[in-house]
Amino acid sequence: MSKSKFSFLTLIAALGAVSVVTVGVVGVVNNESLIQGAGTTTISCNYINFGTTQYTSTGVLKTASYSFSGNGFSLDSSTPFSNSDVYGNSSAGTYAARIGSSSAAGTVTFNLASPVYITSIGIDGFLYSTDSAKTASIKVTTSANTTGFSFTTTSTSETHFSDGGAFASDQATSSSFTIASQVVVRFELVKIRIETRSAAPTSSSESSASSSSSSSSSSTSIESGSTVSSSGSTSSASDISFHFLELGNAKTGDCTYIKAGTNDILIDAGSYYDSYTSISTAINQYCTDGKLEYVICTHAHTDHMAGFTHNWAKSTDTSGNGIFYNYKIGTIIDFAQANSTANIYDYYKYARSYAVSQGAVHYTALQCCNQTDGASKTYTLGTNLSMEILYQEYYASASSDENNNSVCVLFKQGTSNYFLFTGDLEAAGETSLISNNPSLPKVKLFKGAHHGSYTATSSALTAIIQPEMVAVCCCAGNTQYTSGADHVFPTQDFIDHVAPYTKAIYITTLGSFSDKSVFSSFNGQINIAYNAGVPTVACSNNNTILPLSEWFNKKGDLYDANTPNRVWPSNGVPL
Repeated sequence: MSKSKFSFLTLIAALGAVSVVTVGVVGVVNNESLIQGAGTTTISCNYINFGTTQYTSTGVLKTASYSFSGNGFSLDSSTPFSNSDVYGNSSAGTYAARIGSSSAAGTVTFNLASPVYITSIGIDGFLYSTDSAKTASIKVTTSANTTGFSFTTTSTSETHFSDGGAFASDQATSSSFTIASQVVVRFELVKIRIETRSAAPTSSSESSASSSSSSSSSSTSIESGSTVSSSGSTSSASDISFHFLELGNAKTGDCTYIKAGTNDILIDAGSYYDSYTSISTAINQYCTDGKLEYVICTHAHTDHMAGFTHNWAKSTDTSGNGIFYNYKIGTIIDFAQANSTANIYDYYKYARSYAVSQGAVHYTALQCCNQTDGASKTYTLGTNLSMEILYQEYYASASSDENNNSVCVLFKQGTSNYFLFTGDLEAAGETSLISNNPSLPKVKLFKGAHHGSYTATSSALTAIIQPEMVAVCCCAGNTQYTSGADHVFPTQDFIDHVAPYTKAIYITTLGSFSDKSVFSSFNGQINIAYNAGVPTVACSNNNTILPLSEWFNKKGDLYDANTPNRVWPSNGVPL
């Protein structure tokens, strides 16, 4: 345990690529609003999308060249843009727009129907391959801020360029924004992201938050679901932050690091043995003394336990990769039942025994719920901050489905702010959880069960917990566990069950439906911190919520050319 407590923002910004988005005085990330004393400010993220394929024709830019999404502004209906030497395809979604030609620099200005406060602009694009020996130099301005920001690139691969906070403090509205090449070169424009506000920033803290958001390696914004509010005497409660880790491969798995007061907590360590490097790198950004006060392993599956140990571990091992061999452990809490006969279970037990030999205390979830052998059902983590092991029947008698043996954990901050983790608990286990916990509360944050599977996160559970945010640890679209498009994570059933309560759904990793070895960041490491009950979302790649993401709306990927990967249900909270 670190002797010096991390400051709130320092904690969640510890990873170099992580941006910080703070949320108001009372704070609402859902409905993209900030409550500020007497008024409400709405923050909207808006996109102008062209395409990702290099432009090859000679057509002029037209409204059909791009698609627009967002509700922060609309383009002028009569003259949406003006340009010189800018070119576009006849339909959006395939080809990038081209700024400049072989003999001229290009400029495009987008005109807004009504002036708005623009606080952030991000550009995605790349250098035309034939111009690979040149350097593109692009300047982005608004009518209110003619200094704007500039960037250069020699990359012929799609790259994101953020504004470094250039517009974060602007106090005047803008009626247009301009993207201009400063040299004769061809730049392929893929996407424009524009963050707007319904009111100008009123404090330095807001400006600083917007600036920090803009300066990350990928643009971020406050993009969430239904109302998130501060409640429950949290002003005197210790801070808590949740970090849903990426695992360094294309395999789906769970691993969540939690900073609770001054306690370092790890829940699960998937997805495979080689994930240990990624896990330890992330933990070490926050845990400064090499000690994890609490480690929880929810159930005996590789994608939740492999990072605790190493392949071919032996009972005599005293070193090697694996959390249990490389960190001092305070208390281990794990599953009371297991059906597993896989080698990984033995490797896990060998590593756990080593940790116990070094001073760790080991309890099962059943011991915690029964409060036997020194175990506790509830652990105090700080001021008005606690962790409770929730009882469900498969602690006492093993389920034939290993997932239902999962340990369920409820964190509480203040008097009424709750955060729920259920491992891979399936519908049957959720039924038991509900029946054995009749006072199961509504939650601020829910770790999507079983990676967003159709078999978990049942409508019966979500109707009770009504989550304000959901974090899903998975490799979206990957066929690791199924070849059927309906069942790749996150599934439509999962979305249908959480959509009535929130659109603030975040996903760690993006996979490929056609190549299960391919992976990249979706939101990336999902970082959500709570100070006095107010959330701060700061994902390492972007803060784009699932229903507004490219993968969610992409056609011709999981299904045919006319069917998107997933659909937002009609009874979902408005997007």
